[in-house]
Amino acid sequence: MSPAEDQITFTPCAVAFLDILGFKDFIAKAEDRHSLEFAQFSRLLDIRSAPIFPIDQYYPQQHQFPRDIGLRCLAISDSFILSAPTGQPYSGLVAVSIRAIQLAHQLLRVGLLLRGGIAVGIVHRTTSDIFGTGYLNAYATEQVAQTPRILLHRTALAELEASHFGWRIGELSIVMKEGDDFMLDTLNAHRSYICDDRDLLAIYSDYRTRITEKLESLPHGPRREKWEWMARLFNAKRIHDSQLHGVCPINIEEHSPLSFAQASGPTTFEEAFGRFMTPPKHVETHGPKGKR
Repeated sequence: MSPAEDQITFTPCAVAFLDILGFKDFIAKAEDRHSLEFAQFSRLLDIRSAPIFPIDQYYPQQHQFPRDIGLRCLAISDSFILSAPTGQPYSGLVAVSIRAIQLAHQLLRVGLLLRGGIAVGIVHRTTSDIFGTGYLNAYATEQVAQTPRILLHRTALAELEASHFGWRIGELSIVMKEGDDFMLDTLNAHRSYICDDRDLLAIYSDYRTRITEKLESLPHGPRREKWEWMARLFNAKRIHDSQLHGVCPINIEEHSPLSFAQASGPTTFEEAFGRFMTPPKHVETHGPKGKR
């Protein structure tokens, strides 16, 4: 048996594959140590490696995941890969889900979105590698997510229902549904998920500002459509969560890139935009010895 064989262990884990949308422009600015983006990037890495819940000042007797739960986070360019063992007294799937929500909050604060997939399956993982069907299913689930949402693979749904005392998926506060798809509530207003001590209305008003800025600046296309989806999620969340009723909704129509001519404006396309074709200029040609 080779030395490598002794070190290979496949175990059941929860795995999240997370893709940061719009990261290319952000990381280019973060390469300057004196930039705001550098400080924001540093904060993001702090959240990635922090305990799932800090010494909880809000609920000191609850939700204290032990430090040895085995949660790991690999970072590859614009992607995070989270993993934690299942089948232990503390749910590795919940740990992965909460960390994903925490990252989604931090990214929205700086104007970035997170898309991903979460699955449960067998993997071999180290501090630098991960292999196995659990990872492959998480990656495949992210590929079909399309909008900035974190979808739950059927293996993750089965694990949640099996490990939460018979609760149905819809009764779990970290899970929401869109059509037939189950996904994480990445705007969850639980204090420990947000990792921000400010007033909730101030935090979500900042989120509203970030989303509105994107709607005002992005032209129609795939990038803008992702922010339109996030605006709809934001509006739905403020209605669903009584803590957020004081936050103003986002008027998506107001920030639409489309516009229509007023009745008092030009009545023909030529008046509005000019003639489609200008007449050709008369060009004189000269033959040999200056003769036309």
